[in-house]
Amino acid sequence: MNIYADYGKVILNERYIHRIKENEIKKHLNGGIISIVGMPRVGKTSMGENLLKDEKLFIKINFAMMESADDFFKSMVKKFYKKSKKLGYDFEDEYEDFKEDSNVKEAFFEFFDFVAEDLENMVYFFVDEFDYAEKLLSRPYLETLRAIFTQEKSTKDKFNLILVSRRKLFEIEGAESVEGSTLAGVTKETFLSLYKDKEIDEYFSVLNKYIEVNDEIIEKYKELTGFHPYLSDIISFELVEGLSIEEAVEKNKVKFYEYFSYVYKILDEKDLSDALISVLLRLPFEEGYKIDILKNYGIINDKYEVFSKLFVEDYLKNKMNVESFTNIWYKTENYLRKFVKCVLSKNYPNLEEVKRKYQNERFLKNALFYMNEQKKSKMNSMKNISFIETLSTSGLFTIILKEWVFFEPYFKCDDGYIKEISKFITEVRNFISHTKEIDSKNIQKASMYCEELIEIVENYFKLNKC
Repeated sequence: MNIYADYGKVILNERYIHRIKENEIKKHLNGGIISIVGMPRVGKTSMGENLLKDEKLFIKINFAMMESADDFFKSMVKKFYKKSKKLGYDFEDEYEDFKEDSNVKEAFFEFFDFVAEDLENMVYFFVDEFDYAEKLLSRPYLETLRAIFTQEKSTKDKFNLILVSRRKLFEIEGAESVEGSTLAGVTKETFLSLYKDKEIDEYFSVLNKYIEVNDEIIEKYKELTGFHPYLSDIISFELVEGLSIEEAVEKNKVKFYEYFSYVYKILDEKDLSDALISVLLRLPFEEGYKIDILKNYGIINDKYEVFSKLFVEDYLKNKMNVESFTNIWYKTENYLRKFVKCVLSKNYPNLEEVKRKYQNERFLKNALFYMNEQKKSKMNSMKNISFIETLSTSGLFTIILKEWVFFEPYFKCDDGYIKEISKFITEVRNFISHTKEIDSKNIQKASMYCEELIEIVENYFKLNKC
């Protein structure tokens, strides 16, 4: 069986790569709170579980499964009780008292305060996906965690809380800085990034048992994945199956693209995408702390190189083209609306006549539906909008082509060319709207069409008042 078949999942078998950060974390497993932060699928959960799997009171909780703060506290107590019972501890009375108390937060504190006195084993609560705590844990619950794990004399040296997330604790709490956070100031925080140094050597030592690894292969991994654990494992799986690196990447382009999209979304949420683009384009950037965060995450290295060539060439540059096209299309659409409204107004007594003329056409029915929805909205201040304002992309082109006799003088081309432009731009716009991958050449071509349309409309308004 291919040992890389489980890539993307928690690794607990013989191919687990020991991380340099393990020693740093071990030093602090003597009671308190530890936060492991990093991008998705860099091995945070695998490292934590491998560190703690042999501990007798190791309790894992996935916060993504919690529906409320009370659920989280109940889960911690219940799982601890079951594990401790197997070790011979008798906390039956304390557990029953906890279940009967309607104030879960206070009962939670009292439970662990009581049981701490009789504990001989260190307890390790390992909380995965802690990002989901953002909407569930209010300050009183955070204060309770802080008290048990860092302040209360009877508990702080017996209970460890290990939190795994892709963001820092103060961000999850919604604080503006560490100073405003309940947990961050009393937590040992460590970033887990991509493989490096001894980790890389160990990774290829394992892979070498299944395929012949040489310097050229290692260099390719560096170029394409930056030694990212998940992306490296995708390639390793295919190499063990007999494919070349090039074939592996081509076969799994969608997986790479989906992961890059996820990473970019996180960077965008953290207001880091501008810093990344500045690094990519070698532009000066004043907010140096953002660059430091990108380094911590392993997105860039000390030489300001982005971790993966594929991330740059196949995703970021395409992303910039998409954003550039989106901007120019919005401008084009606004120009066309004004242009269509002006031309029609000069050739019809009023726009109601145009509406009656095409009232059974699908493009107009859609526009009228959205127009009525806009007018019903209490938040909308444009109560006198016309159907022109609610025409879709294809709807604008449709009415231009249907009224071609009035528009032809300004386009100075045949309607076949406008049909071609309409079809192409609409398809590109729809692909982007549905976040589908699209060739950058098509984006550039659509942008050129938009520039051409903008020039036509601008020339019209130089000669015509509306």
